[in-house]
Amino acid sequence: MISKARPLRVKVSPVAAFTIDAIKHRAQVNLLPGCDMRSDGLNCFAGIIDANYAHADIVVGSCKPRDMPQVSTPCRTAARP
Repeated sequence: MISKARPLRVKVSPVAAFTIDAIKHRAQVNLLPGCDMRSDGLNCFAGIIDANYAHADIVVGSCKPRDMPQVSTPCRTAARP
């Protein structure tokens, strides 16, 4: 069983630019109706709302994952070979 607190799918891909129009286009092309998006709060992610999707931001700043109630598991990153 998948917890409702965890995302079912995550898609990570580059965008042309961090602009509202680029993010709006990416949302319109890649998201299904009813998607609920999360971002780090950059201004360009207003494009998700402009594309008529739900959006909530989690402004991280210099916080560590352990200091944020929204993050219950450690973040993992992978370096390019």
